[in-house]
Amino acid sequence: MKDYSTYIFDIDGTLVKQNKVLEGAIDYLKHLREGKKQILFATNTPLYTQAMLTKKLNRLGVYVEEKEIITPIDAANIYFKQEKKPITVLGIIHPKVVTKLIDLGWDITHSKDFNKTRNYTHVLLGMYTKLTYLELVAGLQSLDRGAKLLVMNPDLFCPIKTGRIIDSGSLGGIYEKCTGEEATVIGKPTYWMQKAIEDKLRYPLSQCLFIGDSPFTDMRMGREMGMDTLFLKSGINEFLSPSIQIDATYSFPTIKYIPYANNSR
Repeated sequence: MKDYSTYIFDIDGTLVKQNKVLEGAIDYLKHLREGKKQILFATNTPLYTQAMLTKKLNRLGVYVEEKEIITPIDAANIYFKQEKKPITVLGIIHPKVVTKLIDLGWDITHSKDFNKTRNYTHVLLGMYTKLTYLELVAGLQSLDRGAKLLVMNPDLFCPIKTGRIIDSGSLGGIYEKCTGEEATVIGKPTYWMQKAIEDKLRYPLSQCLFIGDSPFTDMRMGREMGMDTLFLKSGINEFLSPSIQIDATYSFPTIKYIPYANNSR
Protein backbone atom coordinates (compact mmCIF):
# COMPACT_ATOMS: atom_id res chain seq x y z
CA MET A 1 0.00 0.00 0.00
CA LYS A 2 1.24 3.47 -0.93
CA ASP A 3 2.44 5.94 1.70
CA TYR A 4 0.50 9.23 1.92
CA SER A 5 1.05 12.68 3.43
CA THR A 6 -2.54 13.28 4.59
CA TYR A 7 -4.95 10.70 5.99
CA ILE A 8 -8.61 11.68 6.27
CA PHE A 9 -10.80 9.47 8.44
CA ASP A 10 -14.51 9.06 8.77
CA ILE A 11 -15.34 8.46 12.45
CA ASP A 12 -18.50 6.39 13.05
CA GLY A 13 -18.05 2.85 11.76
CA THR A 14 -14.42 3.57 10.92
CA LEU A 15 -12.77 4.42 14.24
CA VAL A 16 -15.61 3.94 16.72
CA LYS A 17 -19.11 2.56 17.11
CA GLN A 18 -20.94 4.77 19.57
CA ASN A 19 -18.75 4.58 22.69
CA LYS A 20 -16.61 1.64 21.60
CA VAL A 21 -13.25 2.15 19.91
CA LEU A 22 -12.68 -0.32 17.08
CA GLU A 23 -9.65 -2.54 17.51
CA GLY A 24 -6.53 -1.12 15.90
CA ALA A 25 -7.77 2.47 15.63
CA ILE A 26 -5.67 3.95 18.43
CA ASP A 27 -2.50 2.17 17.31
CA TYR A 28 -2.91 3.16 13.66
CA LEU A 29 -3.46 6.82 14.48
CA LYS A 30 -0.45 6.76 16.81
CA HIS A 31 1.66 5.26 14.01
CA LEU A 32 0.61 8.03 11.61
CA ARG A 33 1.33 10.77 14.13
CA GLU A 34 4.77 9.32 14.81
CA GLY A 35 5.33 9.51 11.04
CA LYS A 36 4.42 13.24 11.09
CA LYS A 37 1.42 12.70 8.81
CA GLN A 38 -1.39 15.22 8.55
CA ILE A 39 -4.53 13.67 10.04
CA LEU A 40 -8.06 14.98 9.54
CA PHE A 41 -11.42 13.61 10.62
CA ALA A 42 -14.41 14.23 8.34
CA THR A 43 -17.68 13.10 9.86
CA ASN A 44 -21.27 13.34 8.70
CA THR A 45 -22.70 13.20 12.20
CA PRO A 46 -25.15 16.04 12.82
CA LEU A 47 -25.10 15.38 16.57
CA TYR A 48 -21.87 17.00 17.66
CA THR A 49 -19.83 20.17 17.38
CA GLN A 50 -16.07 19.89 16.92
CA ALA A 51 -15.57 20.57 20.62
CA MET A 52 -18.07 17.86 21.62
CA LEU A 53 -16.45 15.30 19.31
CA THR A 54 -12.97 16.15 20.54
CA LYS A 55 -14.04 15.62 24.13
CA LYS A 56 -15.80 12.34 23.33
CA LEU A 57 -12.96 10.83 21.31
CA ASN A 58 -10.25 11.88 23.74
CA ARG A 59 -12.27 10.36 26.58
CA LEU A 60 -12.34 7.08 24.62
CA GLY A 61 -8.57 7.22 24.17
CA VAL A 62 -8.61 8.37 20.53
CA TYR A 63 -6.43 11.48 20.59
CA VAL A 64 -7.65 14.25 18.30
CA GLU A 65 -7.38 18.01 18.16
CA GLU A 66 -10.45 20.15 17.57
CA LYS A 67 -8.85 21.83 14.53
CA GLU A 68 -8.52 18.41 12.84
CA ILE A 69 -12.28 17.74 12.77
CA ILE A 70 -14.61 18.68 9.91
CA THR A 71 -18.38 18.31 10.41
CA PRO A 72 -21.54 19.34 8.53
CA ILE A 73 -21.44 22.51 10.66
CA ASP A 74 -18.46 23.61 8.56
CA ALA A 75 -20.39 22.77 5.40
CA ALA A 76 -23.43 24.73 6.61
CA ASN A 77 -21.24 27.73 7.39
CA ILE A 78 -19.82 27.67 3.84
CA TYR A 79 -23.31 27.24 2.35
CA PHE A 80 -24.78 30.17 4.28
CA LYS A 81 -21.85 32.43 3.33
CA GLN A 82 -22.60 31.77 -0.33
CA GLU A 83 -26.26 32.77 -0.05
CA LYS A 84 -26.92 36.17 -1.58
CA LYS A 85 -29.78 37.18 0.72
CA PRO A 86 -30.25 37.58 4.48
CA ILE A 87 -31.13 34.24 6.02
CA THR A 88 -33.22 33.14 8.99
CA VAL A 89 -32.93 29.47 9.85
CA LEU A 90 -35.13 27.03 11.74
CA GLY A 91 -32.78 24.40 13.12
CA ILE A 92 -34.21 20.92 13.66
CA ILE A 93 -30.88 19.84 15.09
CA HIS A 94 -29.07 19.32 18.38
CA PRO A 95 -29.33 22.49 20.52
CA LYS A 96 -25.53 22.73 20.84
CA VAL A 97 -25.23 22.72 17.06
CA VAL A 98 -27.66 25.66 17.00
CA THR A 99 -25.48 27.44 19.57
CA LYS A 100 -22.36 26.85 17.48
CA LEU A 101 -24.01 28.27 14.35
CA ILE A 102 -25.17 31.31 16.33
CA ASP A 103 -21.56 31.77 17.48
CA LEU A 104 -20.56 31.74 13.80
CA GLY A 105 -22.91 34.67 13.24
CA TRP A 106 -26.07 33.07 11.83
CA ASP A 107 -29.68 33.91 12.71
CA ILE A 108 -30.93 30.46 13.72
CA THR A 109 -33.78 29.38 15.99
CA HIS A 110 -34.09 25.91 17.49
CA SER A 111 -37.23 24.04 16.45
CA LYS A 112 -38.42 23.81 20.07
CA ASP A 113 -38.65 27.62 19.98
CA PHE A 114 -40.53 27.69 16.66
CA ASN A 115 -42.28 31.01 16.02
CA LYS A 116 -45.38 30.53 13.87
CA THR A 117 -45.43 34.20 12.89
CA ARG A 118 -41.89 34.20 11.52
CA ASN A 119 -40.99 33.35 7.95
CA TYR A 120 -37.79 31.32 7.89
CA THR A 121 -35.68 31.19 4.74
CA HIS A 122 -34.23 27.76 5.54
CA VAL A 123 -35.01 24.66 7.57
CA LEU A 124 -31.78 22.94 8.65
CA LEU A 125 -32.43 19.28 9.48
CA GLY A 126 -30.11 16.93 11.30
CA MET A 127 -30.92 13.78 13.25
CA TYR A 128 -30.74 14.05 17.03
CA THR A 129 -32.05 11.65 19.63
CA LYS A 130 -34.55 13.98 21.35
CA LEU A 131 -36.28 15.05 18.14
CA THR A 132 -40.07 15.24 18.56
CA TYR A 133 -43.07 15.01 16.27
CA LEU A 134 -43.97 18.64 16.96
CA GLU A 135 -40.54 19.74 15.76
CA LEU A 136 -41.06 17.87 12.50
CA VAL A 137 -44.43 19.61 12.13
CA ALA A 138 -42.78 23.00 12.72
CA GLY A 139 -40.37 22.23 9.91
CA LEU A 140 -43.15 21.24 7.54
CA GLN A 141 -45.10 24.42 8.25
CA SER A 142 -41.99 26.49 7.55
CA LEU A 143 -41.41 24.67 4.27
CA ASP A 144 -45.03 25.27 3.30
CA ARG A 145 -44.38 29.00 3.75
CA GLY A 146 -41.43 28.94 1.37
CA ALA A 147 -38.41 27.90 3.42
CA LYS A 148 -35.72 25.83 1.71
CA LEU A 149 -34.87 22.42 3.16
CA LEU A 150 -31.21 21.75 4.02
CA VAL A 151 -30.25 18.29 5.27
CA MET A 152 -26.99 18.03 7.19
CA ASN A 153 -26.10 14.59 5.82
CA PRO A 154 -27.62 12.17 3.29
CA ASP A 155 -27.10 9.02 5.37
CA LEU A 156 -30.27 6.95 5.77
CA PHE A 157 -29.02 5.24 8.92
CA CYS A 158 -26.07 5.15 11.28
CA PRO A 159 -24.48 1.91 12.58
CA ILE A 160 -24.39 1.40 16.34
CA LYS A 161 -23.30 -1.49 18.56
CA THR A 162 -26.80 -2.98 18.64
CA GLY A 163 -27.68 -2.45 14.98
CA ARG A 164 -28.56 0.88 13.39
CA ILE A 165 -30.56 4.07 13.97
CA ILE A 166 -32.41 6.41 11.60
CA ASP A 167 -30.25 9.25 10.26
CA SER A 168 -30.90 12.62 8.65
CA GLY A 169 -31.38 11.36 5.10
CA SER A 170 -34.37 9.27 6.14
CA LEU A 171 -35.90 12.19 8.04
CA GLY A 172 -35.36 14.46 5.04
CA GLY A 173 -37.28 11.94 2.94
CA ILE A 174 -40.39 12.64 5.02
CA TYR A 175 -40.34 16.29 3.98
CA GLU A 176 -39.56 15.44 0.36
CA LYS A 177 -42.63 13.17 0.28
CA CYS A 178 -44.82 15.86 1.85
CA THR A 179 -43.67 18.79 -0.27
CA GLY A 180 -42.61 17.15 -3.52
CA GLU A 181 -39.43 19.24 -3.33
CA GLU A 182 -35.93 17.78 -3.24
CA ALA A 183 -33.77 18.70 -0.25
CA THR A 184 -30.32 20.24 -0.53
CA VAL A 185 -27.79 18.05 1.27
CA ILE A 186 -24.69 19.80 2.66
CA GLY A 187 -22.66 17.01 4.32
CA LYS A 188 -20.42 14.39 2.68
CA PRO A 189 -20.05 13.97 -0.28
CA THR A 190 -21.27 17.41 -1.38
CA TYR A 191 -19.33 20.43 -2.63
CA TRP A 192 -19.66 22.25 0.70
CA MET A 193 -18.10 19.42 2.69
CA GLN A 194 -15.40 18.99 0.05
CA LYS A 195 -14.60 22.70 0.34
CA ALA A 196 -14.40 22.44 4.14
CA ILE A 197 -11.86 19.63 3.79
CA GLU A 198 -9.82 21.32 1.05
CA ASP A 199 -9.46 24.42 3.23
CA LYS A 200 -7.53 22.32 5.77
CA LEU A 201 -5.28 20.30 3.45
CA ARG A 202 -1.53 20.93 3.58
CA TYR A 203 -0.67 18.60 0.68
CA PRO A 204 -1.89 17.98 -2.90
CA LEU A 205 -4.94 15.76 -3.29
CA SER A 206 -2.76 13.13 -4.97
CA GLN A 207 -0.97 12.71 -1.63
CA CYS A 208 -4.20 12.24 0.36
CA LEU A 209 -6.05 9.07 1.36
CA PHE A 210 -9.70 9.03 2.46
CA ILE A 211 -10.61 6.18 4.84
CA GLY A 212 -14.23 5.33 5.63
CA ASP A 213 -17.01 2.75 5.77
CA SER A 214 -19.57 4.25 3.37
CA PRO A 215 -19.40 3.73 -0.41
CA PHE A 216 -22.07 6.43 -0.81
CA THR A 217 -20.36 9.26 1.08
CA ASP A 218 -16.74 8.49 1.98
CA MET A 219 -15.62 6.61 -1.13
CA ARG A 220 -17.62 8.82 -3.46
CA MET A 221 -16.27 12.03 -1.99
CA GLY A 222 -12.69 10.82 -2.04
CA ARG A 223 -13.02 9.89 -5.72
CA GLU A 224 -14.69 13.18 -6.65
CA MET A 225 -11.92 15.12 -4.92
CA GLY A 226 -9.22 13.15 -6.73
CA MET A 227 -7.96 11.21 -3.71
CA ASP A 228 -7.21 7.55 -3.27
CA THR A 229 -9.76 5.81 -1.05
CA LEU A 230 -9.75 3.00 1.49
CA PHE A 231 -12.98 1.16 2.28
CA LEU A 232 -13.51 -0.53 5.65
CA LYS A 233 -16.20 -3.17 6.18
CA SER A 234 -16.56 -2.32 9.87
CA GLY A 235 -19.53 0.07 9.61
CA ILE A 236 -22.57 0.06 7.33
CA ASN A 237 -21.28 -2.83 5.21
CA GLU A 238 -23.37 -5.41 7.11
CA PHE A 239 -26.53 -3.59 5.97
CA LEU A 240 -25.53 -3.26 2.31
CA SER A 241 -26.79 -5.46 -0.50
CA PRO A 242 -24.14 -7.91 -1.74
CA SER A 243 -24.80 -6.59 -5.25
CA ILE A 244 -23.39 -3.15 -4.39
CA GLN A 245 -20.00 -2.64 -6.03
CA ILE A 246 -17.43 -0.92 -3.83
CA ASP A 247 -15.25 1.41 -5.91
CA ALA A 248 -12.18 2.04 -3.74
CA THR A 249 -8.41 2.01 -4.13
CA TYR A 250 -8.07 -0.36 -1.16
CA SER A 251 -10.45 -2.44 0.94
CA PHE A 252 -9.95 -4.08 4.35
CA PRO A 253 -12.26 -5.72 6.90
CA THR A 254 -11.42 -3.23 9.69
CA ILE A 255 -8.81 -0.63 10.55
CA LYS A 256 -6.61 -3.17 12.33
CA TYR A 257 -5.90 -4.84 8.97
CA ILE A 258 -4.49 -1.73 7.27
CA PRO A 259 -0.77 -2.34 6.70
CA TYR A 260 1.66 0.20 8.08
CA ALA A 261 3.54 2.05 5.35
CA ASN A 262 6.92 0.89 6.66
CA ASN A 263 5.65 -2.63 7.45
CA SER A 264 6.48 -2.05 11.12
CA ARG A 265 3.27 -3.65 12.37
